[in-house]
Amino acid sequence: MPPRDERHNADRWDFLTRFRGDGVVAEYVGQRQIRGKSVETIRIIDTKYGRQRLAYFDTRNSLLSSETEAGTTTHYVEHRWTGDVFTPFEIAVARPCFGCIARYRWHTELNLDLTPDMFSMPPPMTWTP
Repeated sequence: MPPRDERHNADRWDFLTRFRGDGVVAEYVGQRQIRGKSVETIRIIDTKYGRQRLAYFDTRNSLLSSETEAGTTTHYVEHRWTGDVFTPFEIAVARPCFGCIARYRWHTELNLDLTPDMFSMPPPMTWTP
């Protein structure tokens, strides 16, 4: 797989475009057992950027359980509520080298104290002293 480039990062920055963006094809692979969990496996083929990954969804709660791309597997270990959204809180990333597992915890905040003026155009700049 080619390394990610800035076009890929800019176009696939949010969760949904990684699964439903322009040029993305999803293919059902089947059900299997991973780490003691029964998961539905979906192959995601990004024809626009020449990338492919497997996404595993837990059959008990339909949450994304893990993803594998180019030998690196990301496990979504724990989810927590953020407002009305159940978001990943702890992930473990296993790279294709012996013992290379990194754990991360995310702190997610959604739409906190957003007001319309935050999105308005700034006043024109003047160069007068």
